[in-house]
Amino acid sequence: MPKSIPDNDSNGVVSTLQITDGTDIQSLSVHVDITHTYVDDLTLYLIGPDGTTVTLRQNTGGSADDIHETYNVSNFNGKSAIGTWKLKVVDSAARDTGTIDGWSLTIKATYSSESHTPTEHTYTSSDTPISIPDNNSTGIESSIYVPDSANVTEFKVTVDITHTYIGDLIVTLIAPDGSTATLSNREGGSADNIHKTWTLTADGGIEIHGTWKLKVSDNAGYDTGTLDDWKLVITF
Repeated sequence: MPKSIPDNDSNGVVSTLQITDGTDIQSLSVHVDITHTYVDDLTLYLIGPDGTTVTLRQNTGGSADDIHETYNVSNFNGKSAIGTWKLKVVDSAARDTGTIDGWSLTIKATYSSESHTPTEHTYTSSDTPISIPDNNSTGIESSIYVPDSANVTEFKVTVDITHTYIGDLIVTLIAPDGSTATLSNREGGSADNIHKTWTLTADGGIEIHGTWKLKVSDNAGYDTGTLDDWKLVITF
């Protein structure tokens, strides 16, 4: 759920993540997605469970919009990952505003369980809904950043689109390595809306880490709609 960043307020806003396992951190990175006009207003802090505070960026970027960055942080090496992690964002100038859309941690550490039980992980888009331009083959793209690293041979993608006459639409999934899968190619005729889950397989496996994209294009005139939401469900 996006969090609004209070304008020109030194208290800022804090978003939290709870980690339940992991000791003796070997490496850590944090990925941050922020929508904000004039990013030079912003200072970002990562705060560990033991109170260690690291400044990720401070009043840089000038008049550019938005932050979509990954920061590698060595300050937590050797520490425990267990507990509440915080991302604090402070806007120190007036007028321009924005939101924390999402953030994630990728941690290499020692874990208590010697055997790993596969777990279902769900990653959801934070930039939707997006209007789909009518009769435009370029279409729109929505992104999901997957911070975890694993090689899988099967995963699921769920797409929710509101649209009259779904036979206009081509829906394509683009993996971080650039490979593509066409989910729907002008199928469904005059039916309304797409609410569907596809199970996809990857021969030889696919690395899940990175930015996944969903492309939706409307290839005929008159009927219009919106990409409401989409998500990846990956078990590893």
